[in-house]
Amino acid sequence: MDPLGLLPYALAAGGGRVDGHEASALVASGFTLLQRSLPLVRALGTSAVAVRPERWTDFVVALAASDGRGLRVVSSHGGQDGFLFPDRSEAALSVDLRVAPLQATVATAQHTQVVDLGSHFGLDLIGDTETAGREEPCLALGDQAAWISHRQLLHDARAAMATHAFTPVHRTLVCTPFTDYNGLVHGVLAPLLAGGAVLSGASLRVEGLHALLAKGEFNVVVCGPEFILPSDIEARVIRVPRG
Repeated sequence: MDPLGLLPYALAAGGGRVDGHEASALVASGFTLLQRSLPLVRALGTSAVAVRPERWTDFVVALAASDGRGLRVVSSHGGQDGFLFPDRSEAALSVDLRVAPLQATVATAQHTQVVDLGSHFGLDLIGDTETAGREEPCLALGDQAAWISHRQLLHDARAAMATHAFTPVHRTLVCTPFTDYNGLVHGVLAPLLAGGAVLSGASLRVEGLHALLAKGEFNVVVCGPEFILPSDIEARVIRVPRG
């Protein structure tokens, strides 16, 4: 079994950034959360975990904290975004990731714990962007979705990276839902493996896009076929089918 065959290790090794944070720091924060939260460790002993992301930052931290056991990404459905919780389990556990990677708040029925995620500094992460990836379950995108392996995700992300010729100079604004497979692969995983930057943009309106573009925050947009963009946008647009 490849000890480096987990998706978060590969993302950390790519050297990219997510919403202004180094991907390696986000992965290290997720590992720190796991190391310092006994309730989360206990939950992973009986269940995978799920996340309802508010930003792609939450996703990367949660992915690392899932410890290779599987992470289900779910839509809001009226719930509060930015939280990690057991997948399909009655365990009373929630992890507030809304201020990650600075800290996370772990809450159970009996106890609330604030975990300092900044203490990961000095943690030496070793990753490999060329790993084939394990065949074990990594992600499920949606409440009823099937599991996708680390290997499949890495294979598809490398194919997308080659198709779009992503490099470290690309700054990609991702305007697809968190549960969209093609948006994840083309807009998040592929740019990060290439060492580029990723920005969360699913909730942005037209004026927000213009503001970010004026600041030079992005030069690539990944969105769905029906996503409305300004006609004068000066960025490369990659439209991906819903998946």
